[in-house]
Amino acid sequence: MTSASEGRHSIGVYNLRASWLRNFLIGFSSIAANFAGVPLAFAFVSTIGVTGFVTVLFSNLFHIDLYSSNVGFSLYTFWGLVLVYSYFELPLMILITLPALTALRPEWREAATNLGASNFTYWRRVALPILFPSLVAATMLLFANSFGAFATAYALAQGGINIVPILIQFVVNGNVNLDTGLGYALAGGMIVVLLVAVSLYTAMLRRVSAWQGRQG
Repeated sequence: MTSASEGRHSIGVYNLRASWLRNFLIGFSSIAANFAGVPLAFAFVSTIGVTGFVTVLFSNLFHIDLYSSNVGFSLYTFWGLVLVYSYFELPLMILITLPALTALRPEWREAATNLGASNFTYWRRVALPILFPSLVAATMLLFANSFGAFATAYALAQGGINIVPILIQFVVNGNVNLDTGLGYALAGGMIVVLLVAVSLYTAMLRRVSAWQGRQG
């Protein structure tokens, strides 16, 4: 997921005029962001798995088999894992970026409007450059969160999806292919990637803090 696509979800929640709907979405995001691991995998399996509720409903009502060769959908593939991860990563992105959105001052929009800027121009030339460090920091945080996740992917695919944490588990604790050296190398590579992500996250947070300090 890119920072721009994730940011659009947060901007959409931020621009909601109905306070009850906005509060509902924030409350749902708070719950969904903490719903991960094995329970989340089993929830998706029982919903859109091979014999899940939605799968059977589509088959009975619309005579559409989601797992047929014509549709080509499968929860137990890489894109199925992306769908499951998006369920808790997007709400987490909303919760992280909403404070940055609330820091946008109304007078900035008024000044841009008085100077003839459209709504698109305001977001492209004023709001998004201000929000960019916060969006990058949030993206790095979500990447680190999903990159190190293990339980959801393992419970969903049982090793059918080759992501790094699952590969480490197989080569370290596997009964067939036991290669602790490869496991250590993969773990070291994970540490390097996460260090880069966390360093970029920290740098963006410092930039945001410095900018907010100047505005204060």
